[in-house]
Amino acid sequence: MQPRIATAPRSGTPAFLRRFGCDRHGGIATIVAFAAIPMIAAAGVASDGLIALLARAELSSAVDAAALAGARSYKQGDVNAQVIKYISGNFSRGALKNTPSVAVGDPDGTVAVSATAEIPTNFMKLFGVNSVDVSASAAAQALGAGGMELSLVLDITGSMKGTKLDTLKTSTNRLLNVLYGEKDTVENLAVAVVPFAGRVNIKPHREWMSTKPFLWQFWWGGCADERSGTAAWDDTSPSVTKFPEFAPHGSVFNTGSYCPPNPALPLTASKATVKELVDGLQASGNTRTDIGMSWGWRTLSPQWKTVWGENAKDPAEYDDPKIRKIVVLMTDGENTPDQSGDPESKSETYTKLGKSCTGMKDKGIVIYTITFQSPKSIKKHYEDCATTPDHHYFDAPTEEELKTAFGRIGDEITRDHVRLVR
Repeated sequence: MQPRIATAPRSGTPAFLRRFGCDRHGGIATIVAFAAIPMIAAAGVASDGLIALLARAELSSAVDAAALAGARSYKQGDVNAQVIKYISGNFSRGALKNTPSVAVGDPDGTVAVSATAEIPTNFMKLFGVNSVDVSASAAAQALGAGGMELSLVLDITGSMKGTKLDTLKTSTNRLLNVLYGEKDTVENLAVAVVPFAGRVNIKPHREWMSTKPFLWQFWWGGCADERSGTAAWDDTSPSVTKFPEFAPHGSVFNTGSYCPPNPALPLTASKATVKELVDGLQASGNTRTDIGMSWGWRTLSPQWKTVWGENAKDPAEYDDPKIRKIVVLMTDGENTPDQSGDPESKSETYTKLGKSCTGMKDKGIVIYTITFQSPKSIKKHYEDCATTPDHHYFDAPTEEELKTAFGRIGDEITRDHVRLVR
């Protein structure tokens, strides 16, 4: 028989408790558990902080938009309504605590906006904080008509005689009054006028012509013919490609019947100078809106710097951030190239018109078009020419509606010229 080995007497503590007492891992788990509480709290606070930060950024953007909208509506007197509309439409991360504050500064057209919103929390609710406030403020100023080069391309064909031409003059002067007010000049504002019929009168710029026959000065009517290729409708300078003679029905002596009596006015700063030309407009001749529009482009093109002469204001560069370039085209009828012996068909003239419009829009020029008592068949061409058909095209079947169209354009091009000042 093997002898029995003696062992130490067993205590009364259960084995599983003895094992737990010897296990060091349980202590670490307890420590980690207690340490995780502030870490989770910090993460929760950070999460709520990020939500508040994003809400403040959205509110700031909404307040900026509201201040700009308020400045645009400064003249209309509905500033408060516009501010509330733009904040409500652009902020969705919380609720406004109260009505946004709006302060209008007269007479400089400054609109200051501030707003505070209440942002609900997620984690911080556990500590009794149900929401946090975020605030934003901005101010915008309506700058009036400054910083603009405007070309008025006006149909003065024979069909405009009488009250139609009188209405055009009244409408154009209404636009000038919106732009200039009582002043004769406004900083960084210049206006060109391009009266057109079958051609555009460019007197006294005979140096732009490819030929200068004997006794030119006595019989030249002031109109050039179209150039060939893309230069027929684009802003190529005459220093690059000159213009051929205009010889309707094959004779340069026929120009008097087709060349409008009023010459184009290049960009000028003086309201009085522009008004003088507008008031003196005379109606005659047939219609070529494509040619009128190409010359409107040339009055705004930086490629024509120094070309128009020392009395003209040089056009700014296309990318000049301080200057907006705008064209307003008004016509009352369809193109009639056949009436001046032009070889183009009507369809071809509208194709050229479309190319000029596209070329200008590609350069950032804003185009407004107006059809005045015109046939429905041509309206699509001018909808397509405009910067947008819904906003920049006007159909005026009556003389009163022509005045309204010019007035609305004037309000828009001045109202839209605003900037954030803080």
